[in-house]
Amino acid sequence: MKSFPIILIGFGVGFLLYNLQVISFTPWQIVWPSLIIWLASSQLGQIKKRQRGSEDSWEIALWLIVLTVGVYLLLPIIGIPMPSI
Repeated sequence: MKSFPIILIGFGVGFLLYNLQVISFTPWQIVWPSLIIWLASSQLGQIKKRQRGSEDSWEIALWLIVLTVGVYLLLPIIGIPMPSI
């Protein structure tokens, strides 16, 4: 819960920049890709803490794919062109 005020301030700054037309996307457009990236990163961190061995390789591959999809969805929103799949 310590990060909630930082997130709230970030949304406020994002909406201010959007209303001043400094950025062309709303902070809400960033929420879903950011949640996907956060979820995949946290799951990869938990796998690393367990250190069970090679039986986690499929799970690592799955979460790396989810992380890649989140980044793929986020980059065009912030203005970095991505090749189409």
